Order: sequence, then structure tokens, then C-alpha cells
Amino acid sequence: MPNDRKTGRDNHGPTKDHESSLEDFSELSPPQFSSEVAAEDYHRARQAETSKGEFIKVSQTKWDHHEVDWSLGDLDTGTTIATESCQDGQSAPKDRIGRTVSVTPDTSNASKQKETLKSNTAICEHVASIQLKNFKKFRSFRIDCGATNILTGKNNAGKSSILDALRVAHDVLRYASRRKPEMSEFEGRSCASFTMPTSTLKIPIVNITWNYSDNPASVRLSLKNGSQFVILLHPDQPIRAYLLCDGPLPRTTSAFRRQFPLSLVVVPTLGPVEENEQYLTDKTISTSENTRTAHRHLRNILIRKTEDEFDEFSEAVSSAWPEISLERPRVLRPGEPIEMMFFEEGIPREMFWSGFGLQVWMQMVLQFMRGSDKSVLVLDEPDIYLHPELQVRMVELAARKFGQIFIATHSPTIVNCANPEDVLTISAKDASAIRAARD
Repeated sequence: MPNDRKTGRDNHGPTKDHESSLEDFSELSPPQFSSEVAAEDYHRARQAETSKGEFIKVSQTKWDHHEVDWSLGDLDTGTTIATESCQDGQSAPKDRIGRTVSVTPDTSNASKQKETLKSNTAICEHVASIQLKNFKKFRSFRIDCGATNILTGKNNAGKSSILDALRVAHDVLRYASRRKPEMSEFEGRSCASFTMPTSTLKIPIVNITWNYSDNPASVRLSLKNGSQFVILLHPDQPIRAYLLCDGPLPRTTSAFRRQFPLSLVVVPTLGPVEENEQYLTDKTISTSENTRTAHRHLRNILIRKTEDEFDEFSEAVSSAWPEISLERPRVLRPGEPIEMMFFEEGIPREMFWSGFGLQVWMQMVLQFMRGSDKSVLVLDEPDIYLHPELQVRMVELAARKFGQIFIATHSPTIVNCANPEDVLTISAKDASAIRAARD
């Protein structure tokens, strides 16, 4: 958070969430320290043996995350699910980095039928199209979406405006998922609706309308199941959102989720980690771990992960850096910042001393752990700090982890590792999104 104090720096004012003493934490149980380690002997001691109980232990804590997590468990038995199937004569399908995959249907195998149902259900939870009117860079715009959507184009072409539309949907859906729908009329149809303050959005709303128009901006997301969610926005008016769908109108939060089962994972802006990061409260971390300040709290987020979660994170990081092994974050002594050490070819280093590429890769891996084949990834310019080899790894990891991805980039490496038909050239001037044809 902007006001979190950093040790040794007084240009950030005090904050209520900053704890000057670890004794105030119910989740911390400081052991008695047998000795103090002089700064000049620190690395020598760390290299020798680092797990003799000389560290404050932090027990696992749980909190309600702010993600909309809508899964198959929300679907009632007997719910009609629209499906898509391959037709005879089509070319062999490919994965999203260009490799041909084989499909062997086996209708006699019930377990495979169940997996197919899950796969097709996940497809229904993905975005079929995005329509923007009077929204930021676009007076009128539509993009038909695939499983992979690599958005490229010149600077100021509108790529980030498209991702902003998904960010708006993320924030509005998070609000709607916790409230009972209202019943309204929209476009001549009865529908479920929501009204919310402009403070619901995490992006600035003052420039949300095209050329500061007095008319509201609109974002319309259509899912593969045919449901549409329309959001109307204006800086001086409350936000209105409408669900257009077939079937009975949803009158509960769970019914709304079944009608519009979209789960968006929006990766916040990534950046360098803090040099000195104090242990903060659960409330602070739970409200900031998926926001643009997440990079300032990376150690705080990781110290709260379970052993299995941290092992998954560590293995994913080491897959790109085989010479690196990570240690869990620790608080060495009361009142000191959190430390997180990694060993590079046997030499211990604090995470702050690593290059920006490793710092950003760790944050990206952590964000990707939120994904599944039923969720949609939204990622803006991930290539800024990443070497081309890591950019390829990032696309492969995203394709494996998520059911649908939207990535805005200028990187020729990312563009070249995708299938041609997955790349869209965006132009706000021409109001176009040109997708390359399959060979």
C-alpha cells in the first residue's frame, strides 16, 4: 500500500497496518533467540545451517480472496450445457503454441465422457466476444475471441483499452457475486441487474468515455453459452450492469453465477520487490495481493502460503532457473523486515538482490497459480523484464494453466511462438482487430 513504511526510509508516513512489534501478531510465536548474528557474519551463518529454530515461525493463515471463483460445483444437476465438438474433415487440432495434438474419441469410456463434459463446460465459461462502445480509445469496436488472444499493434492502438474492459468486468463481477440481483428492463428484455458506485473499479474512471463524451461507455461480454453481461459507465453516474440470458432470471448470487460463469484472473502490474518489507496484517495482504501494489508485498504473500503451495511455486521458479533454489520467507528477529533467501550455485542471496527478470518471473508464477482451465487470464505487456526464452516459457505456462488467455504485447518472440490465428492486430483508428487466417 502507498503508506506502508519501509525500514530505514522516512519518506513514507506511518501506517495502521504496519506493526512495529511482532508481539502484536496472534499468528506469530517468537522463540527465544540464543544469540544475535552480527551483520558481517550473516551470510557465513546462513551458508552453514539455516534451520536450527533461530527464526520466528509464522503459522498458516486463511482469508477470503477477492477472486470470483466459479467452478463446476456451482452447476446444479440437470443444468443444460452448450457444447462444441469437432466435425469430420477438420484438420488435427493444435495446442496454443503450435503443436499438433491427437484426439481419440472413446464413447464407451464413462470417465472420458465425464472429462469431455468438464472440458466443454469450461469452454462455455470463456469469452466469445467483447463489444465496446464509447469506451476509452474506441467509439465502436468488437473482437471475436478464441482460446488464445495475443493482442499486438502500434503504441496507443487500444490494446490496453481492451484489457481495461476485462478489468472493469472483473471488478463489477466481483461486486455482483456478493449481492442479490435486481430485476430490471434493458434493451426491451427483463433481466437481472446491479447498481454500484464508481469506486468499485480499480482503474481510473475519469477518462472511461471516448473523448470525454457525455454519453456513457459500455462494455458487453458474451460467453460461449450465449449469456451477455453489459456494463454502463460514466464518471458522474453510478455503474449499471445487466445480465441478458436465456432461461429463468437469476434471483440469487448462485443462480447468477450459473448463468454467467466467468472467472477472470487479472495479473496486476509487475515490478521490483521492496528492499525492506515489514510483516503486515492479513487484512492488508488479502486486499492488496492481486492489485498493482502486489509486488511490494511479495514476501508477505509467500510467507502465508502452505507448504504444498510454496513447493509448487518454488518448482515453477526453478524450472526456469535450475541453478536457483528458494527458501520460505522468514522473520529473523522481532522488528526486522521479512527476508527471503535464494541459493544460486550454493551462494545465499536475498531476493531483493536478484535481477528484475527473476523478481518478475516469481511474481508471474505466483499469479498464474490462481488459474485453472475454467478461468481466463488477463495479462498486459509481460515481456518488459523477461528474456525471450522466459517469454516463451511464460506463454507455455499460461496455455497449460488457463482455459483462455488475453495477452497484450509488443514482443516478436511472443507473437512468433503463437499460432498465427491467435494473434490479433489492434487498431483503434480503424476500429479493427485483424486475426491472421489459418494456413
